[in-house]
Amino acid sequence: DHVLEDGLLVLAGKGRAACEVRGRLTGDARDRGENDVDDIACRIARFFGMRELAFDASDVSRETSSAMSAETAAETMVATSAAVVAPSEIAASSATSAVSAASATPDLLAATAGSASTATPAAHEAARAKDRSGAPALAPSDALAFDATLPVRPPVLCAGCPHRGSFYAVKRALGKTPAVLCGDIGCYTLGNAKPLDAVDTCLCMGAGITMAQGFAVAEPQKKHVAFVGDSTFFASGLTGVVNAVYNGHDITVCVLDNATTAMTGSQPHPGTGVTLMGPRRTPVSIRRVLEALGVECIVRADPLDRAGAEAAAREALAFEGPSAILFESPCVQLVRPGAPAQVDADACTGCKKCITEIGCPGIGFNADARGPKSKERGQAFVDASLCNGCCLCVQICPFNALEIPVSQTDVSRETSGEGVSDNSSVRRPSGKVAAEAESPAAADEIAAKRSAGNPSAAAEPSVEGGPCA
Repeated sequence: DHVLEDGLLVLAGKGRAACEVRGRLTGDARDRGENDVDDIACRIARFFGMRELAFDASDVSRETSSAMSAETAAETMVATSAAVVAPSEIAASSATSAVSAASATPDLLAATAGSASTATPAAHEAARAKDRSGAPALAPSDALAFDATLPVRPPVLCAGCPHRGSFYAVKRALGKTPAVLCGDIGCYTLGNAKPLDAVDTCLCMGAGITMAQGFAVAEPQKKHVAFVGDSTFFASGLTGVVNAVYNGHDITVCVLDNATTAMTGSQPHPGTGVTLMGPRRTPVSIRRVLEALGVECIVRADPLDRAGAEAAAREALAFEGPSAILFESPCVQLVRPGAPAQVDADACTGCKKCITEIGCPGIGFNADARGPKSKERGQAFVDASLCNGCCLCVQICPFNALEIPVSQTDVSRETSGEGVSDNSSVRRPSGKVAAEAESPAAADEIAAKRSAGNPSAAAEPSVEGGPCA
């Protein structure tokens, strides 16, 4: 897919930039979905003439295109730019064009600057070295071999991801009630893994809502839940909701609103108030859209507030007919991490509940650790490099062995603290945010949404619960 490449070519042409845009059209990138780490590393190494890193990636460097080699293109470009553009113009263009800085090779930079100090003849020769077949010289295939055994690390939701709290709340609210949990396309597809085990189906964008309706007709004795992200809700979830309302299907739609399109790079969507080109707009309210479509039972909750989230889930699941839960908390990529949780070695019993309940990658277990209560069982520990202080584990530990430092003052990731033991240290927002809010829970929501860049965070007050009687 060369859409971005076409756009860069247009920009380079308009600005008469002394650079060359490389990608799918030139054979310097493969088709979308065909790229892998080794192949990309090999292509980048060849592009910059780094022989020691240009290992052979199954000899697929030109299988998708018959374009010229990187070295030939660079030589042609140098000759052309030297004949048409003055060095001073090239320098000015490079200073104002990110494309120039990103695309120019060492050979091009040396030639256009007119200086031999930036590249020696030996470096030039190494950059253009070729084997008998005419391809850039490659290092042995095992040049970057790694002999040690890599640790097993299955795909997992990020530490502090609010989706973890959403899945956990729904599973807790269901208890032993038979249910079918329909997933969708996004980060939250990872909710299928244990210990959450909260996704039974995953087909395509928006299919979770419609598949739940099919299951509701086929198995009316079960509860049927559909998980959908905020971005997918706007992209392909609305028609399913309309069908559920019009036909009266007994399903619960859980909108996992993390204020971004997280899986594909944090792109904006209509609910964020940010457009792709920069200008801000009034965000489209998911709650108001659901109301307009005829959903009668709509509850909202912070998924990182265990007690509040579970209560909201129970209320929506008990409603006969289409209902919705809005789990609202920003993606961890949008907010600054808070102070990591800490394990109280004197209180930890080694029960592993903090690990087996939510499966957060920020929590591990040290079988050699000893304590007055854990004795020979070992103890949990928190990886400070991963933990962002979301507080979910603090609310799960039955022995108050996990806590957040009291001195924490960052308000980028707050929870209401309902259901948390008085012995736990729960962060609270302060200052202007707290003054504008009518309750601690509202203050938490405003602080989190403002950190996520939502301009209308304070315009729509949180409503805990709803008319789901």
